[in-house]
Amino acid sequence: MREELKELVSDEEVEKYFRNTNFGENPNFRKIIADTLLKYAGEFSTGNTSTVKCRALGLLGRKLANGRINLTKKGRKYLYYAYSNTPVERATILNALYAADSQIPYEGHLNSMAHQAVNEALRVMK
Repeated sequence: MREELKELVSDEEVEKYFRNTNFGENPNFRKIIADTLLKYAGEFSTGNTSTVKCRALGLLGRKLANGRINLTKKGRKYLYYAYSNTPVERATILNALYAADSQIPYEGHLNSMAHQAVNEALRVMK
């Protein structure tokens, strides 16, 4: 695991916030966190438990009037470090995060450039 992830969210924090949750047998909580953030970056939905836990860890912001939940700066960094093992992955994630944060207007969803970048990130990482 990358040390940057542990600097953003310590093992103790992960244990504290995910204690008594039910994600199956031997869950990888850091993978659950990263997947939750990636889904929100692409404006897909995810389960309530992982959303609440990521919000408690300071990785997700509050729900906006349009129903969207934004990643915090800490959440964007976590997402980047979680999936940036190769130059292609780094570029894809950075493009998705840039597009999501850009001033390009959108109507309750990410602009098409961000959707393409996030979908490409998901495709590359399978």
